[in-house]
Amino acid sequence: MNFKLCSSFLAVLCVVALAVSAASCSRTPVVALDYSTFEGFTVGNVSQYLGMPFAAPPVGQLRFRKPSPPLHKRGVHRATEFGPACPQQALSPLPGIDFAGNYSSISEDCETRCFRLSRMPRLIYNFRPLNQRGFEIGDATDTPASTLVERSIALGQPVIVVIPNYRINGLGFLAGREVLEAGVSNLGLHDQRFALEWIQKYISDFGGDPHKVTIWGVSAGAVSVALHLLNPNGNSLFHAAFMESGGPLQIPKVSDGQKEYDAIVDTVGCTHHRDTLACLRTVPLNALTAAINETRDIFSFSSLNLAWIPRVDGDLIKEEPYTLIRRKAYVKVPFITGNCDDEGTLFSLSNMNITFVDNYLPSATAEQIQRIANVYPDDPSQARSHFAIAPTMTLIQKQGSPFDTGTANALTPQFKRLAAVQGDIFFQGPRRFLLETASETQNAWGYLNKQGKTSSSLGASHASDGGEWFGSRNPTEPFAVGAMINFINTFDPNVPANPHCVPKSSLFWPQWQASTGVPILVFSDPSKLSISNDTFRAEPMRVLNEILSLGAIESTPL
Repeated sequence: MNFKLCSSFLAVLCVVALAVSAASCSRTPVVALDYSTFEGFTVGNVSQYLGMPFAAPPVGQLRFRKPSPPLHKRGVHRATEFGPACPQQALSPLPGIDFAGNYSSISEDCETRCFRLSRMPRLIYNFRPLNQRGFEIGDATDTPASTLVERSIALGQPVIVVIPNYRINGLGFLAGREVLEAGVSNLGLHDQRFALEWIQKYISDFGGDPHKVTIWGVSAGAVSVALHLLNPNGNSLFHAAFMESGGPLQIPKVSDGQKEYDAIVDTVGCTHHRDTLACLRTVPLNALTAAINETRDIFSFSSLNLAWIPRVDGDLIKEEPYTLIRRKAYVKVPFITGNCDDEGTLFSLSNMNITFVDNYLPSATAEQIQRIANVYPDDPSQARSHFAIAPTMTLIQKQGSPFDTGTANALTPQFKRLAAVQGDIFFQGPRRFLLETASETQNAWGYLNKQGKTSSSLGASHASDGGEWFGSRNPTEPFAVGAMINFINTFDPNVPANPHCVPKSSLFWPQWQASTGVPILVFSDPSKLSISNDTFRAEPMRVLNEILSLGAIESTPL
């Protein structure tokens, strides 16, 4: 049996592991764990367990604490419906764009997971609802994994998909001195790690192999995957990684979140309490959520300069990500990482009229600011000289993001320039920085999605390639979903576990290696696949990564 597990881990992250035995093929599947027995249901070839708790409810005195084991419950409990979504942060409105999830219920008692099993299991663990953005919103119900599971069955390489919810926004990423002293920072990441530990303990009960687990995430989930890679203790919990539209961002320290902490404390009336963190644990959820909603969000004027994000805490995140990467202090497992060509467009709609430097680079020197301005010129006619080191790029690419669209989509005079810088500083630059180092220590593959240039003013925007990897965008071109299934099974996107059931692909996806020209898989319109070199915008990204390495940026997105 192949299965997908949906638990209550509220951000975007996915894990995959190989199964070693077939789970029950009963039309009414039942699994007995040491803390409870769950009854699922079967649709076609897929058995499902929905809303299974993997941790105790983080309510009351358990709010703002690390996750603890689930409660013991006698009897058989139906696992046929998704559990409640974790509390969501309200987003600032953007014309024509709606990321609000229509969740049937929302509760702090949300740490559940959902499984979908096929007849011959492998395992994929997902930290990511497609709708999840910026560690602020999202739920396990947002991830459309059915096509992936069904395709894996057809290829004789069935996978198990596990989707856990985790705490987000201020409930999952509260920061400040009080939080650091209490040792309860980065609770959303702790939830994710707790779910990984749950998999190690229980996945064999579903037919999965705990020694073959792949974590996958998109957007905030991809950032989460990168941060778990940078924790050396993760090597016992997963064995491969996949990052879609996100990576190893530079992040601030927990103590840098004091302004947001004090604002929440003041809004809910805890200012005069001797122990403000203890007071926050007693505040009614609606009042606490209302206070969180008053903080900046991903579509507010500050955009990717978010209030609620992972932070360096000396525990899960020992040091700044770029520092850890330079020291090769990361888990040595195979990984795939990629972005969309126009990652910055969506996040430039709300901050087109603010000063970029003040928002993202408050500590940058005048010389650093000038370097960025030089490699991301205001006047497209200057672009040829500034991009001379990449002669294969055409002038039309230098006119900002959406790239390759000439003077079109210039929503304001600075929109395309701002979108280009934001896309590179928060997405493309960190991805390339990781690959340049980690490709020397482990197998790594890169990709770039350029689809959508003709259908949207945002171009190939953030996380718009999800349909490729889950097989829902173009069923007639299954390369991407097949590559993911291969990677889940063999840790190589080119090598199937069952070659007799898989048609030979006409395209070979080379590893990202400097010695072979840093090849990268490219998706482009209309449904075209090719292998190119990952050298686009080489000088601008080099400049940004140098500045990021010096710690000039104080906040990060997602």
